[in-house]
Amino acid sequence: MGRQLTIKIRPGQDINRAILKLKSLAINEGIFKEAKDRKYFVPAGIKRKRKREEAEKQRAKDIRKELRAIARADMAWEYDGKRSKST
Repeated sequence: MGRQLTIKIRPGQDINRAILKLKSLAINEGIFKEAKDRKYFVPAGIKRKRKREEAEKQRAKDIRKELRAIARADMAWEYDGKRSKST
């Protein structure tokens, strides 16, 4: 893995809070996910299949996000149009 995470603790600081900070830092760095992925051997074909499926899910998510943004802009435009007619 090769990554080094450090948390500085001041005198009198709660150790539990430092542990939570370390845990959140490890999650953000992806260390837990990487350890989980390396727990068992996964053949190359399965890795490619999972990567392809993950990319497909991400594309669908991006499309939904774009459609929501378009709908939101459309609603804002309609709102502005109604507002300008009354004034």
